[in-house]
Amino acid sequence: MSALRWVARHPFDCSLTTRFKAVHVLDFLKPRSGDTLLDVGCGLGYFLNNLARSGVQGWGLDYSHKSLSLARRLCSGYFAQGDAQVLPFRDNIFDRIVFTDVLEHVADDRAALREIVRVARPGARLALVTPGVRGALSRTRWRRLFHDEEGTPEFDQRAGYTPEGLRQLLEEEGIRVQDQRQTLIFFGEFFLQLTKCYLARKQVRYQTQGDLLEITDTWAYRLYRRLLFPVFWRIGRLEERLLGRWVEGHSLIALGVVDKPVIGQRQTAEELVLSR
Repeated sequence: MSALRWVARHPFDCSLTTRFKAVHVLDFLKPRSGDTLLDVGCGLGYFLNNLARSGVQGWGLDYSHKSLSLARRLCSGYFAQGDAQVLPFRDNIFDRIVFTDVLEHVADDRAALREIVRVARPGARLALVTPGVRGALSRTRWRRLFHDEEGTPEFDQRAGYTPEGLRQLLEEEGIRVQDQRQTLIFFGEFFLQLTKCYLARKQVRYQTQGDLLEITDTWAYRLYRRLLFPVFWRIGRLEERLLGRWVEGHSLIALGVVDKPVIGQRQTAEELVLSR
């Protein structure tokens, strides 16, 4: 089944930026029934919503109570509020981990990766997405829009990573990178920056994913969803197929497995939370 058809109904099912990333994340993770899944920085639970049909025991973690409250209404799974640098889970328990658009926001990226490795089972698959620094529009002033206010959750602690720098960082922290991919290249990145400008013009204060729901109940979004999204989706996917291996985009995707010794036994989802 194609990624376009696989994605279930969700407020972000017609978000081009989310969907382009999801193609690679969902294709790599391929969870089995009974696997434990953690989405760090889950927002409104888009990935949990899609992977739930695989029979996984899904956990979503986010810093925003607002986003978690909405996620609980939108999809099944377990949810916890917390910090990516101090995960509230026991060691060696997750088979699949999603870590999208979080690493650039945390103060200590190595601490966050060590926590990922700690809670992952040996051989667990990790799908990580973070901004690249050599995309077509990565050095424009629009790149920092909504990410330049210190003290807010969306503030960028760093602009992003190069493919080689990210690979080295992950492998130094115990994650063996199997593949790296690019998305949001020319068309995708232009559309992302255009969306930011639209949000700014509408005076939407974007601090969490929950804030984006303000625009999904407008006539303009409904028009886009019905008429423009199918066309834009195909343009973006064609661009990825033609250029994705050679041209760097706004988003850098790293797909890897956790290298560590086998320790401990499997636990149920109810046993995963740890009061540290």
